[in-house]
Amino acid sequence: MPQAKEAAVRALELDESLAEAHASLATYWYRYEYNWADAGREYRRALALNPNYASAYGWYGMFLSFQGRHEEAVAQARRGVELEPTSRILNLQLALTFHQARRYGEAAEQFRKVIEIDPYFQAGHTYLAEVYEQQGRRKRSPNSSRASIRRAI
Repeated sequence: MPQAKEAAVRALELDESLAEAHASLATYWYRYEYNWADAGREYRRALALNPNYASAYGWYGMFLSFQGRHEEAVAQARRGVELEPTSRILNLQLALTFHQARRYGEAAEQFRKVIEIDPYFQAGHTYLAEVYEQQGRRKRSPNSSRASIRRAI
């Protein structure tokens, strides 16, 4: 992460208008230093520079979600999905913002969209199973003593 910070700072020294470098620096502040103020400022700067930067909306949404700012988080993550509707990562990030907000019905629906986009993307299945369990949709397998999550349709 320190090398990622150095690269982002160097990129910004060369060109202050690089939204990608601002978003990368924001992620460093958020994930490594836990510096919420600088992270938020850098995400907002990235989006002001490039309002069509879908990935930055997803990352910013996750950042807001972990701060408990759920409505803002969902709005940001939704914007990312609007810009790139077939991105499994952006759809996953939107689903995770619903999950963090304990909006389990919406989270389950969004995780199912992730699985539709990529049926082999394990994260979609894993998180969907977790949501089902949190909703109490857990069943015992007749052939096993251990609990299993069954897809409820």
